[in-house]
Amino acid sequence: VEVKNLIKVALAKQRADGSWDVVSGLAEPVPLSAILHLVGFPLEDGHQLKEWGDALEDVFGGTRRLEDRCDAALEAVEQFEHYLQAKLKGALEDSVISGLQAACAAGDVPARLFSPNVFFLLTA
Repeated sequence: VEVKNLIKVALAKQRADGSWDVVSGLAEPVPLSAILHLVGFPLEDGHQLKEWGDALEDVFGGTRRLEDRCDAALEAVEQFEHYLQAKLKGALEDSVISGLQAACAAGDVPARLFSPNVFFLLTA
């Protein structure tokens, strides 16, 4: 994926929306789009993946009660697990995910670390 093209798309969207916010308009969508492309997930799933990541991040600095933040994070991880299992049934050839999957199958990476690593890769 060419980062230039991702930037052009992000800038065009900002122009079309009639607003400009460098963080939400460029700094968030461009790296996320590049990562989604590398792992083989559709770009339209980016918003949901970001929400799951935000729920996990909120555990460490949110304003709600800690128990509520932990419950939301657990729910996000469980939803991501279902999402990932559904994606693994599809074709994710030539992606970081398929490489990590192969490493798990070969015993190079413990299988129990597969989902957490994919989650953190996508939400970092």
